Amino acid sequence: MMQTEKTKTELLTPQETAEYLKVSRQTVYNLLKDDLLPYIRIGGQYRIESGALLESFRHAYGLQEN
Repeated sequence: MMQTEKTKTELLTPQETAEYLKVSRQTVYNLLKDDLLPYIRIGGQYRIESGALLESFRHAYGLQEN
């Protein structure tokens, strides 16, 4: 099996999202509860699309892509 680069469609767990954003896992759950992060649920567990995560913050805070 060939290893590939991370893409914009990578699904992150809440823990991975917390590490990426450098916040606590509880903060991620609070953001999910308040619908401030885009997510899907798979088997009752949250998954956050990495590309949508960045786009969500850009849109919410009016940031431009580098």
